[in-house]
Amino acid sequence: MRFPRFWRSWGKLPRGDADDDLEQSLAFPDSGLADEVEALLAGRLVDHMTAARQPVSAWAVLNRLAHADWPDLMSFVEGGTIADGTVHPPSSPPSWAPAERFVAGRLLALATAPDDLRVLQHATLVPLELGLIERCKVERFTADQILDLGEEALDSFHQPR
Repeated sequence: MRFPRFWRSWGKLPRGDADDDLEQSLAFPDSGLADEVEALLAGRLVDHMTAARQPVSAWAVLNRLAHADWPDLMSFVEGGTIADGTVHPPSSPPSWAPAERFVAGRLLALATAPDDLRVLQHATLVPLELGLIERCKVERFTADQILDLGEEALDSFHQPR
């Protein structure tokens, strides 16, 4: 469905002095940004970036833990794959995979039910992830350091009563 008031013909924009900027803005529909945002919110950013052959920022290793749902985390901890098969391929697991699995297990141990998992993720890991996006611009972290910070955040969480 198109909404004429908001629809714009991308090919018929006026050409001006900022032709290069215009060309870059016209490339947005093909930029893959929507796919990247979807992967971020689904907890699959590392897999998305790896598949796109993009460098993986250290903060992104916390993404799966901050956003994956109960069945996906259970399968991951048990050594299986997430429903779409994007968990680290057995032939080339990243160096941080054991630490990630450990923190995932800790996350599931603290959350005794799927609803508790969401509360725990939103109270601890999501804010940490968002803060680390900015911190990683000025500080250098390893994936293992990021996962240690995730474990510390989980350990400091106190369930509201």
